[in-house]
Amino acid sequence: MDGVVYGISNVLMKAALKIFGELHVEGKENIPENGPFIVVSNHLSNLDPAILMTSLPRRVYFLAKKRLFAYPIASSFFRAYGAFPVGTGRDLPALHWAKKTLSENKGMVIFP
Repeated sequence: MDGVVYGISNVLMKAALKIFGELHVEGKENIPENGPFIVVSNHLSNLDPAILMTSLPRRVYFLAKKRLFAYPIASSFFRAYGAFPVGTGRDLPALHWAKKTLSENKGMVIFP
């Protein structure tokens, strides 16, 4: 299910960007073909995760604010999209998730 939600979201965002805007990405060559990586980005819009998703050559996983997971349907979507809830302060479950994600050679995005 995760791959389906991520894939459909990616296709829809790419189509929207072609129709409504122009996207130029610099630095994609810095993303390794294999192994873990972390992308740290400014967060200026709710579209930032989707734009990053379409801009990077590999699938990425996200830490997202906990309140986005308050409703079951939204929580299911965000989890399938590759997001994990993070609270403010010292959030040990989120830290464990991040460590596991990176240990599986996946890419992760954080918005500090």
